[in-house]
Amino acid sequence: MLPAFPDRRRVWVEVSTDPAHGGSGWEFGTCLWSPVTNRSGARRYQIMEQPVRNDMVLHFRAEDRAETALRAWSRVSSPAQVTREEPPQAGDWSDRGDYYRVNLTDFQRLTNKVPLDDLLNQFGDEIRDELQTDRPAFYPITTHGQTLRTIQGIYLAECTRRLYSLIAIALEASEREPLPQSPIAPALFREGRERWGETRSFVRDPRLVRLAKERADGFCECCGLDTRSLDPKIGHRVLECHHNDPLATRDRKSNETSLEDVTVVCANCHRLLHAQSAVLQPDELKALLLENQKGFSV
Repeated sequence: MLPAFPDRRRVWVEVSTDPAHGGSGWEFGTCLWSPVTNRSGARRYQIMEQPVRNDMVLHFRAEDRAETALRAWSRVSSPAQVTREEPPQAGDWSDRGDYYRVNLTDFQRLTNKVPLDDLLNQFGDEIRDELQTDRPAFYPITTHGQTLRTIQGIYLAECTRRLYSLIAIALEASEREPLPQSPIAPALFREGRERWGETRSFVRDPRLVRLAKERADGFCECCGLDTRSLDPKIGHRVLECHHNDPLATRDRKSNETSLEDVTVVCANCHRLLHAQSAVLQPDELKALLLENQKGFSV
């Protein structure tokens, strides 16, 4: 479990795919490090100068060729210092001259991991909303067409309070007992509990999203788009889970959701459902799409 978002401190995200992490004396969890400049001489990594003592760090890492996942957290013990010492296993960052090094303390591995792909899949709507409405600086995630991914070449980024909340929910869900495998399990999911931070949002149950997408089997349940023909690595991310009765408009006591209360849709249909002040029902959108197809028939 993650601690509460720190007051008067920032949270940083390390995204590392290097298994060596620099080698002896520079191991994973002991420090953050990067060259001061890239090979063109640009000071691309100046964000390393921003972490200060007692800031928190979330460590996303690929280990043993496994998926990139949140595996640990720590705190900053001292701000970045510039050193001429090159890590013994610097990899692609070798021969750069000066290096930033941010020392860490209180390193704690998590019992359960949070795969980055799962996080983007489960909370794509919330992440897109934050990107579009808040436009956070130094954010680790960006849009790529209709999908989400980490910013290319990112090493260190800042985690907003809202993103931290989503990560904490995903970690909490990974620690629960797994649900039955049947995608039509008659389960109710506790959702809609308000979580307050810099913005107001609602806690969603990622297990509901997973089961709904299993039911959809790769198809948009409004327009019928077949995402299975896309790259299998990204196809599942195109579909989103829409609440037919939006959480924000519900009575606060009405926070139970069943599989029948959600519709799995492509990003385009999801935007159409929310295009008006009064949210369209999926059946209404299906009828409009069908009528539109008739209008263009030859």
